Amino acid sequence: MAQKRHPLHRGQIMNLNLLDYFRNWQLTRQGVPEIAYIDNTWDTSPNAPRVMAVRRGASEIFPVDTTLSAAALNQAVGVDWEQAEALQATAFVSLLRRSGAL
Repeated sequence: MAQKRHPLHRGQIMNLNLLDYFRNWQLTRQGVPEIAYIDNTWDTSPNAPRVMAVRRGASEIFPVDTTLSAAALNQAVGVDWEQAEALQATAFVSLLRRSGAL
């Protein structure tokens, strides 16, 4: 029977960025939630979503189709204002780095 290898065996890293992994681990230890919701105040176009979701470790912001506010969604998942702001800041920094602006 063939022995199952660990994904990091002999440098076989598949879709794993160690820097992102350790950054995510550090944010978890600091109490930053996995997901938070923010009000979309910067895009005022008619079809823009009112609320955006920010995931820890992701360098993207996702639209949310809801009638609830970001505050109500955050309260439902146990995220306070400071945690949502921290997650939003890390997502925007990741976006800026990815775009080459930083």
